[in-house]
Amino acid sequence: MLSIARLFLPASTSWDSLNEVVQSKYGKDDNFSKLVAEATPSVSSLMEELIVALPVYFEMINVHLSSKFAQPVGGMPVFLDLLPADFKQAHFVRVS
Repeated sequence: MLSIARLFLPASTSWDSLNEVVQSKYGKDDNFSKLVAEATPSVSSLMEELIVALPVYFEMINVHLSSKFAQPVGGMPVFLDLLPADFKQAHFVRVS
């Protein structure tokens, strides 16, 4: 949405700046200004949460898919699970 807004208002580099640009261009009483002012805090908050959550969701969906479709090797079952913190040998490896 912000990228589309930038096509019309290039100075809008963030949601806060879009809000400022729209307020200064159209005034506080304009319906578009009111909409952007109302949407800015919840959209910014949502985007911050998504930036944190999406990589975790991506990782965990891949972990579960890999685990569900893993085939036994030499008669031994294969599965994936989260590693306990004290068992990790590599800092960024969470699943094995």
